[in-house]
Amino acid sequence: MKRTGHLLWVVVLAALAVVVVLAWRSMSRPSGGLTQAGPAPTAGPTSAPADGQTIEALIESARRYAANQETGKAETVLRASVAQHPDEPRLRAALGEILVQEDKKEEALAQYQKLIADGQATADIAFRAGSLAAVLGDPALAAEEHELAQKLDPTNPDYPIHLAQAQIALGKIDEAKASLTRAAVLDDGRAIVWGMLAELALRENKLDMAEQHIAKARRLEPNVVAWRVIEARVFKRRGEAERALLLLGGLGEPDRWDPAVVKAMAECLGMLDRQNDALSLYEVAIEKRPGEPELRYEAALWAERLGKTDRALELARQASMMGEQRAKAVVERLGG
Repeated sequence: MKRTGHLLWVVVLAALAVVVVLAWRSMSRPSGGLTQAGPAPTAGPTSAPADGQTIEALIESARRYAANQETGKAETVLRASVAQHPDEPRLRAALGEILVQEDKKEEALAQYQKLIADGQATADIAFRAGSLAAVLGDPALAAEEHELAQKLDPTNPDYPIHLAQAQIALGKIDEAKASLTRAAVLDDGRAIVWGMLAELALRENKLDMAEQHIAKARRLEPNVVAWRVIEARVFKRRGEAERALLLLGGLGEPDRWDPAVVKAMAECLGMLDRQNDALSLYEVAIEKRPGEPELRYEAALWAERLGKTDRALELARQASMMGEQRAKAVVERLGG
């Protein structure tokens, strides 16, 4: 998703990133399909299975290797097995799982897409493909695969949630709202659904609706910082900057210095004509989180607004060297 002067949707995208990462980690962790404990097979990693060996025995061979942390050997067994039995979906799915464990995302995605193309994919396989596509930065493919997962299993709320994420990345907001509504019907206890709906409502300046949605998200997950930040942004949009500051000021360490929290608090301070306090807040945040380039970039903008050009240039240079691409424009603007 493109940035438009600041991190667009910084809070909800952070929450969405957690959803994707959790999905990715769930695929990366050993699962029951290949990791039942047992001794490693005696065959070498390049030994081809006998012609009469059953599919179950092939998968069991790979499972034993994986259980003993020998995923390379498991991959060798499964690649040979897929070559011998290219139309057997269980082998290809097992190979995809091993490739995920080895962090070979593109190769794993290719295996899952082959199953999809052959009409052999389950809803879980389509979901895995969509999650991998999202991690690899292809929201169009992610949306396609998550939509297929939803079609194959319309009872699982995870699928429309992830579909909505991809639709948001593609700018298909109405479709995303429909997907989130579907997820809420399936399970109204998912805070991420209400948080995402709140962010969408806030973007459309539907503040009453945003407040209702985020209140539900906070009831479900009262300790999630992202939901508190969205609620504070609703207050700020209504002109209730002090109320927003009070809400965020109650956060403890280290949440108080999260870039999204600092940004929201600084904006509130700016609304209250306390620009110097906003810059001071960023200076403290940089001390607390010296490895966050975004904090230095935002601090540079505040310093520039206050006419503190030298400090702004210093901060922008630091942010740029740390990989913050937006800071380069500030350096150029300030003649650095």
